[in-house]
Amino acid sequence: MRDKLCPKTLPATQSKYVTAFYENNKEISQAYADMRHFAQLGQADKVQEILKEKGDKIAMAKFYDNASKDMSKMRQAIQAIRNDENMTGAQKKEEIDRMKIIIGEIAKQMEDARIMVKKQYATSE
Repeated sequence: MRDKLCPKTLPATQSKYVTAFYENNKEISQAYADMRHFAQLGQADKVQEILKEKGDKIAMAKFYDNASKDMSKMRQAIQAIRNDENMTGAQKKEEIDRMKIIIGEIAKQMEDARIMVKKQYATSE
């Protein structure tokens, strides 16, 4: 019997979360970079404006950065598996599918957390 995380049942959902993760990561990184830029210029009023408009994104910046690094390590491991001459094609596929599921789960967890933080910021205004 196969595990609930059978690769044949997850790709569309996984892809949706991974795509959303990268789209949101771009916005989050930009918001954080904008805030840091104005902070370095000493423009506290502009920093406060950015925090007010994009505080939920900035709150998630470090989490998204860490998740992005974790996902990058997984992609590097996938590449190493592809290059492994000692594994059969079936072994490679199974291991790569497992790693892609993990990447999808990381993305889903981050997207769920982002939505929760966004809601909290919306209710605190």
